[in-house]
Amino acid sequence: MLSLHVASTHRQTVSVTRGVLSISIAPGGFATSRTIRCTLTTANASSLRSVQSFGAGTVVVGPGFELERLQVVASGTSPIMLLGPTIEALNVSAAGSSSVVVNGTINSAQIRAEGTAKVVLAGAVGEVVTVRAADIASVSIQSSQGP
Repeated sequence: MLSLHVASTHRQTVSVTRGVLSISIAPGGFATSRTIRCTLTTANASSLRSVQSFGAGTVVVGPGFELERLQVVASGTSPIMLLGPTIEALNVSAAGSSSVVVNGTINSAQIRAEGTAKVVLAGAVGEVVTVRAADIASVSIQSSQGP
């Protein structure tokens, strides 16, 4: 089960294709001085498989997820923050001026960063982290201890 709440007066399009939820707001663009918030709630702590953001939208994933695998993809200027997850295998791809911050328990990770992207792994980070960085991208690992 997945529940969705969008706090916006703008048109939104929500679709599910092959198990992937896509949310877009006001195709063609719009101007607003208000924050547009979209809150998703999953049925259980292991159901999240991928987090992707393209463009300028900020994505925050709250605590409580216990995941075998997670793929995170960010491009454009989009920041993605994951707060407090437990992840066995993390795969991050960051491009453009995007940023990805994961603060939790991470057993292993594969990181690809390019452009001016920034990736930060913090919390309990395991010993197996593979990093591929290009251009002037930066990757920072701030481990308090391994999982």
